[in-house]
Amino acid sequence: MFSANRIKGLLHRFRSRVLRGRSPHSTSRSLSVALPNSTGNISSVVIPSATELKQKGLKFRPKSNPKHMLDISFEYGVLKIPRLKIIDSTMSIFSNLLAFEHSKHGKNHKPFSSFVAFLDNLVNTPNDVTILQECGIIENWLGSEEELTHFINQVTEDTFINGRCHYLAELYREVNRYTQSRWNRHRAKFIRKERKVDMFVRKRKIEQEKNLSSSKIEQEKNGTGIEQNLSSGLLN
Repeated sequence: MFSANRIKGLLHRFRSRVLRGRSPHSTSRSLSVALPNSTGNISSVVIPSATELKQKGLKFRPKSNPKHMLDISFEYGVLKIPRLKIIDSTMSIFSNLLAFEHSKHGKNHKPFSSFVAFLDNLVNTPNDVTILQECGIIENWLGSEEELTHFINQVTEDTFINGRCHYLAELYREVNRYTQSRWNRHRAKFIRKERKVDMFVRKRKIEQEKNLSSSKIEQEKNGTGIEQNLSSGLLN
């Protein structure tokens, strides 16, 4: 049987491993060593959902060669997030790490809590999950999109993020500035309209091809009938 101190020690080691880059190209320094100071305003602790961000022109990409699982970046309208595999044991792992960060043994900086809150911001509905799955960021082994939505919202119920020690604070501000930009909103609206027009044109083209094909078949049938009538007349 493990003692309470032993369990806390194991959690601390596991958390440190999660926050450290384990690839040959990553640094060995924990993410919590150098977190930016934030003003703590609302734009630094809240961002729109994946669906809203996509509607406003933002794109999602899985991050290539991330330093660690919390290595999230935003540049030129693209939000890059390390791939995340959600399995049955993920909830207990997340819950234990969150509990450790919010206990007296956790430090002021709570990077894992910030990461989980980030997921909760992105995922409000099953459609948000679908967007993150389709772009290759989330691999869902729980089952349906509804189950994963419930999992993310449930695990973050009691998570509180202090904007002054939130490692994604600057990224949040950049994302919010991008989505609130009038030019980007108009650009996103134009792209959506362009896609609708493109879909309409494609649909009309398919319908025309079907009609042309049906007309051709009908003509061939009529032509065959005329040939048969002519042949019958000549034979008679």
